[in-house]
Amino acid sequence: MKRIAIIHFSPVERYPPTTNWLNFLADELPTGYKVRVYTTHPDRKIYEVFSSSNGGIKIERCGVIRKELRAPVRYWNYFLFYIKTLFSLVVGRPDVVLYYETLSALPALIYKKLFRRGACIFVHYHEYITAKEYEEGIPLSKWPHKLEKKAYPKFSWISHTNEDRMRLFLNDNRNILPEQAHILPNYPPKSWNIGQAENPASPLKFVYVGATDLDTMYTVEFAQWIMSQGEKVRWDIYSSNITEEAKDYLAALHTKNIRFMGSVEYSLLPDVLKNYKVGVVLYKGTTLNYVYNVPNKLFEYWACGLDVWFAEELKSSLRLVTDGVFPRIAAVNFRESRNLDENKNVDRTGLGYKSSPYYAENVLPALLEAIRGCDAERKGVKQ
Repeated sequence: MKRIAIIHFSPVERYPPTTNWLNFLADELPTGYKVRVYTTHPDRKIYEVFSSSNGGIKIERCGVIRKELRAPVRYWNYFLFYIKTLFSLVVGRPDVVLYYETLSALPALIYKKLFRRGACIFVHYHEYITAKEYEEGIPLSKWPHKLEKKAYPKFSWISHTNEDRMRLFLNDNRNILPEQAHILPNYPPKSWNIGQAENPASPLKFVYVGATDLDTMYTVEFAQWIMSQGEKVRWDIYSSNITEEAKDYLAALHTKNIRFMGSVEYSLLPDVLKNYKVGVVLYKGTTLNYVYNVPNKLFEYWACGLDVWFAEELKSSLRLVTDGVFPRIAAVNFRESRNLDENKNVDRTGLGYKSSPYYAENVLPALLEAIRGCDAERKGVKQ
């Protein structure tokens, strides 16, 4: 029996690429494999999608991390999570440990260093964090990352979401071998391919799904443009992670064509998105992580047949701009929102339909095959 441990400190429900991986794993897990997932409880704003058992995968949760908790309480929750997870690793002796992000690293690193040197360690990073950001960040990221950097040559798999982020990461960590580095994009399941979205021409319906704020996103600029268009457009926002500042701003607009719709469970999004014409991605590109970002929501809108508008400063997304087909994937200038031309960006005259080719089932088998091929005692990566 091969035993696999997955450590994801933040609630897995907040990370669609992780939930897609767990669902894929539940369907494709080979006979004789045992999987345990270690994560925290989601807060009241999101649904707990996975129960204690999901298709042969056991989920163990410890702690709830919320921004409003006082620092001592938050750090106590960190401590409990790390201790409980490490204890479970030592008792369960997994052959493979896959952890997500530096916040999840400590139990995996200690387990390999002190309790099972031959264990295969896999890591996936949802985000790219610069060396300076690590140095200026919280201790629970700063110090474990120093341990990570030393241990990278012994890892079996290190992945980022796109080639640009991996290039930056490898430049920061020169001790990683080419065969260790992998790209694992944020694609939705094939079941999200629901064909062409058929919506009335008026009002032109825009949708945004995801975290919402006024600082790192073009929320204000896009809202001002929507209001300038009158009744011919409408914009709906779905979010379980919206700042109070953003919520107050939207409420103060007192307009019927901008609506905050609350949150919606990830698996139900295709039924929601099919009612819209354009999905927007409003990140400003305030950090390298954002500049070299291809958001999962871009692929999710596309899979559901929506046109997509994203900010032109998202350099890694530029390669996805379409030409001669629809849905139309377009880079726009949200900084000068008064110059936005919806007719130019949504006109489908003379265009042929071409569905998105980007789905999780096209990329996740590579991760599963790497796990299956990883011998816990005799790996090709130097121990």
